[in-house]
Amino acid sequence: GGDPFIFGRGGEELAAVKAAGIPVFATPGVTAALGCAAAAGMPLTHRDASQAVTFVTGHAKGDRDPDLDWAALAALGHTLVVYMGVDKAAAIAQRLIANGRAASTPVAVIENGTRADQKILKGTLRELARLVRDGGVAGPAVLVIGEVAAKANGALIDDIAPALRNAA
Repeated sequence: GGDPFIFGRGGEELAAVKAAGIPVFATPGVTAALGCAAAAGMPLTHRDASQAVTFVTGHAKGDRDPDLDWAALAALGHTLVVYMGVDKAAAIAQRLIANGRAASTPVAVIENGTRADQKILKGTLRELARLVRDGGVAGPAVLVIGEVAAKANGALIDDIAPALRNAA
């Protein structure tokens, strides 16, 4: 789900369709980071905790590691959202900590965000790999790293979950 133009293949697919001369219209979607955070009752920015947010991917084309400046990401001190990072949670945490991000930084793992079976796991950066492993996270998930992760309370999804289940 989400917006196909944020870590999706929307750009590649749109170019291919246009190159083939096929008329096309792209409907924008709500990107997973925004939908998951809202459903978890968690702001991605907060004037007392984070004045910016950065979206990154946990893997690149061909399952390579992404070409990211881990020192810069660790130093920013604002919210970092990692898409497709579940399989590399341990390496992500290790790289951020090695580059100066506090091991005690709050994290939230949001699996199946905005769905009735949404799961929110909270802990610290040093616990990220264990959260993913022990929480049995296998479905689509985003990793939210930063002070705002401590504010996730799940209130919004709890309020709408019965309606989602009834609609299914």
